[in-house]
Amino acid sequence: MKRRDFIIAITSLALASIAGGVIYFDNEGNKYCGEVKIIDSMGRTVYVPKEINKVVALGPGTLGMIIYAGGLDKISGIEQIELRNMWGQDCWLAYHDKFKGLPIVGQGGPNATPDPSAILTAKPQVIIEDQLYAQVMDPNQLQEETKIPVIVVYTFSPKRIGELGPNTFKSSMSLLGELLGTTDRTNELNEYVNSLVNDLNSRTSNISYRPSVYVGGLPYKTGSEGFLGTDVDFEVLNLINTKSVVDNLGWSPGFYNIDFSYLLRTQPEFVFIDEGNLETVISEFSQNKQQFCSLNAFKNGNVYGLLPYRWYQVNVTNQFLSAYYIGKNLYPDNFTDVDIFSLANEIYIKFLGINIYSNYLKYAPGYVNISGNFQC
Repeated sequence: MKRRDFIIAITSLALASIAGGVIYFDNEGNKYCGEVKIIDSMGRTVYVPKEINKVVALGPGTLGMIIYAGGLDKISGIEQIELRNMWGQDCWLAYHDKFKGLPIVGQGGPNATPDPSAILTAKPQVIIEDQLYAQVMDPNQLQEETKIPVIVVYTFSPKRIGELGPNTFKSSMSLLGELLGTTDRTNELNEYVNSLVNDLNSRTSNISYRPSVYVGGLPYKTGSEGFLGTDVDFEVLNLINTKSVVDNLGWSPGFYNIDFSYLLRTQPEFVFIDEGNLETVISEFSQNKQQFCSLNAFKNGNVYGLLPYRWYQVNVTNQFLSAYYIGKNLYPDNFTDVDIFSLANEIYIKFLGINIYSNYLKYAPGYVNISGNFQC
């Protein structure tokens, strides 16, 4: 190479670097420059290939978000945790057969660390990870080690691990639609989310009497926290303008294990239990029946089941279904036209392309009164 051409080449590379056009390598060792600029959920500028056909998902909720966004066929590797029986996760119920045989890109789990060497076996064009993984390994470091662009997408609301509000969900969908080339799909889904939010708000914004309510059995990190595991400022209840009895404690939003004595004092009229922990709650009841039967909701048969809200992700499908189901029980006059089973069919198909309600019933009672499990 002539000296003049060499200088021009080096100058061009320097200018590209200054402009943010970082050079990456694909898994065949070929150089390429990212052609499309993406601003991820953390505000990072990342350059990615113009057409993306192979991605891997890292961290809680990321796989589900990609599937919601219409990227199922682009997944080229899977975390080991996603191959377990994850019946409480809507995307697992819908598509777990498609995950079999894919390269393993890491162990997965809320406390896992990305494994660059494992990720490379799936030959992704882009790595997509959640904000928890971004905390345990700087995404720029992972990008440097793999030479593959890393996009961070929020699978939980900022500062609310375990919760996912509609605005954060829609923002993440827009990001993934732009990245995966599925904007028609994500725009349609975001419009549908808006319609659900607006409908729930219109049904519940002007209600004079609101029964007291408690939602228990909510899983968090271990997945088996039991009846006293609950959320302050629970997103499902927020959708129907309703407060839990624990919201009166004055605690900051988040997950807590509360004292049973507080429930005995407040005596919620309605109790809802996340069926991901139903067996745990039934076991707790059998060991302390007298205490549970001191709650009026258990004595009066006002105990209802909810399909899992969290299971290595927030099930956005069940988030909305649970809001409608709770609303229908608390405010029946405002939900007379709502048939939960028909709505389940609609919501699952909108988000996943398939109705999985009957699949859930292999593992849980579904949206029904479950007082029969707690005979007082």
